[in-house]
Amino acid sequence: MVPLVHTNPTSLFNMFKLPMITLDDSQKVMRALKDIPEDRPISLLLHTPGGMVIAAEQIARAIKYRKGEVHAYIPQYAMSGGTLVALACDSIHMGDNALLGPLDPQLGIGLFEMYPAASLVKALETENPNREDKTLILADIAGKALVQMKTTVTEILEDRMGCEKAGEMAGKLCNGNWTHDYGINLERALELGLPVDREMPEEISKIAETYPCASSVSYKKHKKKDGDTGDGSIRVTL
Repeated sequence: MVPLVHTNPTSLFNMFKLPMITLDDSQKVMRALKDIPEDRPISLLLHTPGGMVIAAEQIARAIKYRKGEVHAYIPQYAMSGGTLVALACDSIHMGDNALLGPLDPQLGIGLFEMYPAASLVKALETENPNREDKTLILADIAGKALVQMKTTVTEILEDRMGCEKAGEMAGKLCNGNWTHDYGINLERALELGLPVDREMPEEISKIAETYPCASSVSYKKHKKKDGDTGDGSIRVTL
């Protein structure tokens, strides 16, 4: 099994480790694909919010052009770039509550600005005589990013779907039909025509349950007290 797993930092020691697909990930996954004999099927465990487009594309193309089979297993989520990687696999197996995500590019400026490419292109269609040069430049880059991503998705899917249907699917996933964090569950994925199923081996589900989680949600059993009618508690803080 080849894992492509990203979890949130749970201690100060790994605060600077990016929980996303990076070029380091792409190099490691491509090395694994090369080292494993092509007559041996590969199980790819995906658990990621996405990440760098170039890294996700490298992994997806390496999977697409590998002669041996690669099967994606998504126990919880494989968003954005994780979805692109999954689409390149021979099969996609999702857990009961697992999610895929849209593939609309996001333009980041510095550390704190992030804009959906599709929204920038749409904004440019609205008349505004006071529009700044920055907006024009961003919209130009956004348009190119959309074309590039749709081309990539089409190429990844065309062997399985045919060029026309692959192009239609690319449009659905890349054109900004949803917010970037929209979760595509198995039922919705099937409606869209994606090649997914619910075959999730128990051992993979158990692996996912061990992932560290830095969260403000806590769950624990406690003894019943006066006025307490429950046997457990879930606390959510903002």
